Amino acid sequence: MAKEVQVSLITQVYQEGEVETYQHEVPGLLDVISDSQILSYTEESGAEVEFRIFSTYVKMTRTADDQNSSSLHFEPNQTHNGRFLAQGFPLDLTVETQQLDLIQSSIDSQMLKVEYKLFNHGQKIGDYMLKLIFEA
Repeated sequence: MAKEVQVSLITQVYQEGEVETYQHEVPGLLDVISDSQILSYTEESGAEVEFRIFSTYVKMTRTADDQNSSSLHFEPNQTHNGRFLAQGFPLDLTVETQQLDLIQSSIDSQMLKVEYKLFNHGQKIGDYMLKLIFEA
């Protein structure tokens, strides 16, 4: 049974010597299904986001509409293919995860931190840090 949580998201993007930080707070749902947790929420823009959190890796999907979506797989010290659809045009990505930590600070509060790099055909797009805090 899913429980309501408050989601605090901080994302930092490092591209071409510039740093951009985004911060959002939204309500979400956390569900436990067999060996994973599923955290889902809707961004202020209306995009649907889902994190499937397993013991050693995380899968993230984000869908704004049928023309704009992304799917990324994070696993420490591993490289995985990702998918990004922008204005209906697909972009092949490679996700290189440097760090992935899931910390349970209390029975009702967890933090997921992911540091990763994105590449397109071997060309680095940028360095990213994602921090999600979700608490009941």
